[in-house]
Order: sequence, then structure tokens, then C-alpha cells
Amino acid sequence: MFNSEESQKLLQMEKALQKHIIGQPEAVEAISRAIRRARVGIGDPNRPIGSFLFTGPTGVGKTELANSLAIEYFDSKEAMIRLDMSEYMERHSVSKFFGSPPGYIDSGKGGQLTEAVRRKPHSVVLFDEIEKAHRDILNVMLQVLDDGRLTDARGQTVEFKNTIIIMTSNIGSDLIAKEGDLSFEQVKAKVEEELKRNFRLEFLNRFDDVIVFKQLNISDLKDIVEIMINEVHERLKPKNIELIVTERFKEKLIKEGYSPCYGARSLKRAVRRYLVDNLAEKMLNGEFNVGNTITVDVDSVTVIQWLTEKTASTKSKVRKQENSSTMPHKLPRSSIPQSTPSQFGQIADGSSFSDSCIDTTSTLKPIDPTPTANNISNQERIILLRQRAMLHRKNNVPSEDNSISAGSILRQLQTTSRSRKE
Repeated sequence: MFNSEESQKLLQMEKALQKHIIGQPEAVEAISRAIRRARVGIGDPNRPIGSFLFTGPTGVGKTELANSLAIEYFDSKEAMIRLDMSEYMERHSVSKFFGSPPGYIDSGKGGQLTEAVRRKPHSVVLFDEIEKAHRDILNVMLQVLDDGRLTDARGQTVEFKNTIIIMTSNIGSDLIAKEGDLSFEQVKAKVEEELKRNFRLEFLNRFDDVIVFKQLNISDLKDIVEIMINEVHERLKPKNIELIVTERFKEKLIKEGYSPCYGARSLKRAVRRYLVDNLAEKMLNGEFNVGNTITVDVDSVTVIQWLTEKTASTKSKVRKQENSSTMPHKLPRSSIPQSTPSQFGQIADGSSFSDSCIDTTSTLKPIDPTPTANNISNQERIILLRQRAMLHRKNNVPSEDNSISAGSILRQLQTTSRSRKE
């Protein structure tokens, strides 16, 4: 029924999600159980794959878990539909879900929810901060959670059977922050009581599971800061810049970013302030270039230190460039190519010459074009004569041959050849 690869993927779902979500094992396990149940086919076929209510403090990974689930289960970060419930606080905003009724503006268009699910039926649908939505929105959610379908303003039915529905809420976060001495089970019971005061029981009973997220501790932040630094490292890879962060600098980030009330959000701000912003400024100032290895450290008085060095691959490239730049540009005489029409310009008698064979960097030397040197061919004499003319022009030496051309060279050679025969 399942191949070995897919079976292992479902069985190892917890490990895959825990690479992204730190400190929330209960939430990861509940999500993984629902996915396995639906994928095997023993769940209710008329309901969504899973429906969950995430509640707890801000910055503990509720939204991040939804993003990770889309990647691990649907193999794409784009397989997530996110709706911010702060945009649905008024009663008339209910029509945004289904589309405007006939006779109103945009009545021919579908709703924001129904159209999104119709285009991406296999996706994670995230309703962020559900407590901000109008109560009529929650009544619509009852049908989606129970029947797995919804009809838009045009009368078309949209199926939610292949979606995972997740709603997040910050209800109970104040209780979690205040009751620091209580066990997690006691805090969870208090949060559930708070949920019952804000939502109707028929709404809460529609979910597969109501998951209370824990506060993050120092140990959790150590793992989270590793993930954040790796993200910065991956963004520097296309620029061929290596980033090394010492343990002392990581401890500084955790110290500056630890906040029980704000979770990982304050840590993210610390990484952006002390690492990313400084990197951007130093790259703009030219202190860091392509191919550098950057080491970030903190001294005894917590002053950030930046050390740079060239990577081994870049050093070898620089050495090759230096060696090539010191090579002489003058070609040896034996390497002067024979005249071919495809490589050299043609002259009147069919012979050819190439300006690339002329050494324009050498000093001006007198060249005897007379036919006494029998070991010099006509082709070589043409090249030497043209070289002399170019050197005259380069050094501003007055010469009657300053306007020498290939034709005049040939005429001179023909004249000297006839006089030699006579």
C-alpha cells in the first residue's frame, strides 16, 4: 500500500518537524499522529486531514510549526494558505470568505478562502489569531471543521478534505507568564478554562486537538540561535563568504534576546541587531569582500570582534591571477603563427599579417628591411616593418614611413627584389 520511502517519511515525521520546532514535543507529536491517521485512511474521510487549535505565548513556534508542516508533508513552502483574522473583525467581512452576493461589487469573484483552497486543495490552511475574528466567522468554521466543505457565493462547493486546518490564538498567554511555579499540566488546565470563556464549546469540540504551547527556556534558545545563525550562513553562501560564530558570541545573543514573554521573537531581534546589521554595514564599507572567512567573537568586556581572512579556495585563485599577470605579453619568435586567412588580415598578394603578433611593449630598435638578410622571409619582414611603424606612432618618432601600410611594404619589397636580380 505504501512504499518504504513514504512509510519512513510518515514514521519519522516527529524528527523532521523537531528540526524546525524547538521545545514543543507535545505539539509535534499531536500533529504527526493526525497525519499518519489520515494518510493510512482510517480517519474520517469527510473531514479535513487534521484540525488543531494552537494557543500559548507569542514567539514559541505556533506559526513556524504550520510552515514546517507544509514543507514536510506537502513538500512545498508554498502549500500554505494564511489568513490573518485581524482583517475579519467586522461583521460584513464574512463575505470575504465566500465572495460578494449577487448585485454587489465583485459579485462574480470567489471568496478569499474558497478561491485559495480551490486553487491549492492540498495545503495547510492557517487562521492566525482566531480570537480577533468576528463571531460570525466562527460559525462558518463549524461547517468547515465538521463537514470538510464550504459553498461560496456562486454556489460552488469547495472541499477541505485534503487540507490541514490550524488556528492560532494568544489566549492564556498572560496566565502562562504569571504562573511560573505551576506544572505544565496545571497551566494547561487554566488555559483551557480561559478558552471556554472566549469560545463556545461546540466550536472547541470540533478540533482534533487543542494544543497549549510551552514557554521557551534557555536550553531551547541555544538550539534556536543555532538555527538562526545557520539561516544567515546560508544567505551568505551565494556571496562566497564563510561565517564562523564563537560560543561566546552565541551566549551574548541569548543573554540579550532571552525574554519569557516574547519567546524567540526577542532572540530574532538580537540576531538581527548584533549580527546581520553589523554584517551589512561592514560589507557596504568594503571591510568584507567575496571569499572572506568572517569570525565573530566577543572579548572579556563583551565588545564584538570581527576577524576576516581569505578562504583557501580564494587564496589559490588570487595566486593564479597574480602569476598570470606577471607573465610576459611578448610572444616568442618561434610562436608567430603562419598566415591563414581565417586568423590574419589579408594583403594584396594573398599574404597576411596580425597585429596581435606585434610586441608593442618592447623598446624601439632599428630594423634593417634590406634584402641582405637572406634568412628573413618576406612574411617576417612585413611583420617587422609594420611593427616599426607602430612603434614610431607610439613613441611619436617622426618618420617618413609614419603612414606605412601593407601596400607600401609590398611595393618596397618588390622594388628591392627587382634590384637584387639586376
